[in-house]
Amino acid sequence: MNDFRYGWRVALGSPGFTAVVVAALALGIGANTAIFTVVDGILIRPLPYREPGRLVVVWESFKARNRGRNVVAPANFLDWQARSTLFEEMAGLRGDSLNLTGVAEPEELKGQAVTANLFPMLGVGAALGRTFLPEEDRPNSAPVVLLSHKLWERRFGRDTGMVGRIIALNARAHTVVGVMPPGFQFLIPAGEYWVPLGLDRSRDWRRTGGRFMLAAGRLKPGVRLEQAQSELNTIAASLEQEHPQFKKGWSVNPVPIEEQVSGEVRPALYVLLGAAGLVLLIACANVANLLLARAQGREREIAIRVALGAGRGRLIRQLLTESLLLAALGGAAGVAVGRWGVMALVALAPENLPRLNQIQVDARVLAFALALSAVTGILFGIAPAVKAVAAPARHRRGVSGALVVAELPSRWCCWPALACCCAASRACCRSIRDSSRETFSRPGCSCPAPTTTRSNGWPSSSAPWSGSRRCRV
Repeated sequence: MNDFRYGWRVALGSPGFTAVVVAALALGIGANTAIFTVVDGILIRPLPYREPGRLVVVWESFKARNRGRNVVAPANFLDWQARSTLFEEMAGLRGDSLNLTGVAEPEELKGQAVTANLFPMLGVGAALGRTFLPEEDRPNSAPVVLLSHKLWERRFGRDTGMVGRIIALNARAHTVVGVMPPGFQFLIPAGEYWVPLGLDRSRDWRRTGGRFMLAAGRLKPGVRLEQAQSELNTIAASLEQEHPQFKKGWSVNPVPIEEQVSGEVRPALYVLLGAAGLVLLIACANVANLLLARAQGREREIAIRVALGAGRGRLIRQLLTESLLLAALGGAAGVAVGRWGVMALVALAPENLPRLNQIQVDARVLAFALALSAVTGILFGIAPAVKAVAAPARHRRGVSGALVVAELPSRWCCWPALACCCAASRACCRSIRDSSRETFSRPGCSCPAPTTTRSNGWPSSSAPWSGSRRCRV
């Protein structure tokens, strides 16, 4: 405790030095805190589904045209459901767009049409009301809708009596059966509602359907992805023999949900985190040089304390305490800088950034900032403390001169580090944009959109299966 009191007096005794050190550390720790918050929200946190490691997104694949993740034909989806033995459940969905009217200003909403078993498969229930019943997921059933928590707050003022209320979507009355939990989304980040897919199982989809939907499944306990891939390949081969005109050259590609959600942006985010770490290392080198330079002005103080009987360990402890105190101040300022950085990153992020709603400064991020501050304090404080106590004055001057020389290239290194951050940011945004285009814009499907489509290219639920949607390959 005495060491901290003395360290605080030393910090207050040279406010200019303290301000420079805290500012340098705040920028380095703040940048790392902001980037870690993004990485934690997108890559590290488990997905908010029951046992997400068993969830996969099932795509069709056409290797002859390099289409590894192509949207799925309803007929194939129904055959996978019927013939697969390694999946506990398999659900279907597609993007959707409906116009909300009768509530203030009209608005076009983006959402999903899903099979009724999607939510039980994910292990997610409604925050208010319920999810879909099996009988509601049939052709010509009474229209029902699930609202996202965000839409419920934004357009309906968190009305707790919303369940059972009738709203107009595409001028058609829909009964609200529930409101989903805050932040819930599946594959489409900006989805604001869900309606039943209403897939007609008696229809010959190979003649009239084409490929336009997505499929997701939950593997049975103990089943590996390779086993599921092998079984789906066997089913695909059988379907190719049964329907050569529709299935020739097509196979199946199951992708783990974690890879599907964040696989495209993972490398760019890790590069961005590494670049931010490099900036922090440069800041540590500069602060270490400042501490060693200040140690020259404290030679008399250290000599007097040695003469009074203070051991080297005691002096090193005191100097390290002062460094940790500076690191704590820099960490506190860095958390504020990091919070502003997170707000800026979220505001500037594209709407389709995966798991954008889970990027937030919380206890995990604060623990990271605390640990980073402690490591930083030891990193930039240990060498100056040891040199200040152990080396003679003339050697300290030599070490200080060496660190001054080292500081010059470190300053030049700062620009490549910042350039690396910018390049990683651009690569991250490009990966997000490309993956969004591949996932949500009917990848590999060259069929013309039907006349009953909205601006996102998916059919409207008012006439969900009208027109031919057959892909030309």
